[in-house]
Amino acid sequence: MINTIKTTVTKHSVVIGITLIVWLLLQILKELLPLVLPSILQNSPPKLILLLLVLSMLGNLILLTLVILNRNKKLKLKFGIYWDNETDPNPYCPICKAPLQVDERAFTFNEVNLGSLKLTCLKCEKPIPIRDDNSQYVPFKKAKELILKSR
Repeated sequence: MINTIKTTVTKHSVVIGITLIVWLLLQILKELLPLVLPSILQNSPPKLILLLLVLSMLGNLILLTLVILNRNKKLKLKFGIYWDNETDPNPYCPICKAPLQVDERAFTFNEVNLGSLKLTCLKCEKPIPIRDDNSQYVPFKKAKELILKSR
């Protein structure tokens, strides 16, 4: 409980701190821009200003593309591991949420044969079994089929 409160306070204090810094920078720009902008516009050729505008727009487009591509995937916990919402669901580690590597070799876990596919965490490097609600082992292909059917 105390750890949850600490992490919540820390997250909110960081957001408040960043907001205050941005607000202060905007206030400074609000005061300085009317003084500096006219001299910059008078002494700069129009082509330079147009070039800076185009570069700024390209930079914003690149930043937007990076944000969209790197957004966090929403993962759903099913069969003891996380799955993404892709059309072909991919498995993720239940501990660190890193992608799981699918190994084609035969896989036994606690002397139970789980078929020909083995899941290994890329960060933890531990074998990850797939289990249903009754703690019974489920083969990877069957789990993937059930995930697709449940959508």
